[in-house]
Amino acid sequence: MNHGLLIFNLLVAAPVFAWEPQTGDIIFQVSRASQSRAIQLATHSDYSHTGIVVMRNSEPYVFEAIGPVAYTPLQKWIAQGKDGRYIVRRVRGGLSSP
Repeated sequence: MNHGLLIFNLLVAAPVFAWEPQTGDIIFQVSRASQSRAIQLATHSDYSHTGIVVMRNSEPYVFEAIGPVAYTPLQKWIAQGKDGRYIVRRVRGGLSSP
């Protein structure tokens, strides 16, 4: 196979595990806030900020405590973190209502 074609295919291929946000997903990031490093040290965590994804009118938001608890649009929340990096965890079996 042509090496150029292989490299092109690797660059344009969609990720195998593309994330589709769902209500209840827990999302983590390193905040750019001044207290971020202190939070990481105190909690022994790689991350300093977290929230819960909530779908509102088919759009993903992050429910987070940033002073007052607030809903932040997902893309804005991601952009506010260090280098736009984040991880997501999902409860197995999904969430159920009481």
